[in-house]
Amino acid sequence: MTKLSNFYPMKKLFFLLIPVLLGIFLFSNCKKSKLVIDPGFSEHITAFTSGEISVASYIRIELSQEVEDAAENNTEVKEDLFDFSPNIKGKAYWIDKKTIEFRPDNWLTAGKSYSGEFFLKKIKKVDSKFKVFKFEFSTIKQSFSVSIDGYEPYQIENLRNNKISCFVLTADMVAEKEIQKIITAIQDGRNLPVTLVQAENNKYSFQIDSIIRGEKESKVNISWDGNPIGVNDKSSESLIIHSIFDFLVIEAKPYQEPNQHIEIRFSDPLDKNQNLNG
Repeated sequence: MTKLSNFYPMKKLFFLLIPVLLGIFLFSNCKKSKLVIDPGFSEHITAFTSGEISVASYIRIELSQEVEDAAENNTEVKEDLFDFSPNIKGKAYWIDKKTIEFRPDNWLTAGKSYSGEFFLKKIKKVDSKFKVFKFEFSTIKQSFSVSIDGYEPYQIENLRNNKISCFVLTADMVAEKEIQKIITAIQDGRNLPVTLVQAENNKYSFQIDSIIRGEKESKVNISWDGNPIGVNDKSSESLIIHSIFDFLVIEAKPYQEPNQHIEIRFSDPLDKNQNLNG
């Protein structure tokens, strides 16, 4: 039975342990791979990067025994030990005397399958059939979703100037310079500033500024286009900005976590001293 282990050395990646079985089949995206690994490799290699990984991952090989003449930890490997198809430019490093990590110069391509060769023969003497270790992995196919909160004033004393918070959740990591390009917003033909305020665990928080709440109702049209992050998906949503003279319930959402509750959003800030019991 195969066993999966996760490694997170600043980068997200998955490692597949090699058990001593008659045959080992690799899996990617729940589909059976055509690659079958000779179980004899378990005498030389105990773990390797496999399955579906992040585009920001490093690629690792863990040996069954220490290499006596291995360089110091985090030192670049002198030998050319890896070959990938499609090609991946980068350098390999000794993590310790048993672990070698290949670090790509750039992020990998999302939603792509890779095959790799590790030249075991260059670091230890092995039988001819174990000179080259072949393995496979793939990267996560990118996708995203957008969630938009209602408008709110910067200051309670000034209901005219408002902002909107929205969140983009991606399937995998995205470069900040690219994620910033997917959200645009317009109010009454006027382009609104959209700023990335936080990026954490594939969740990107945006703030839409300079929204005016005037004497008449208006709309903010928020659009998103996934092309900058390699996703063929675009859509939009209109958010009504109510008249400054109106006081309304503009949204009510049920939540299950952490406890069951309903969140109600009003068009105007509520009095902090108001008794809400009942």
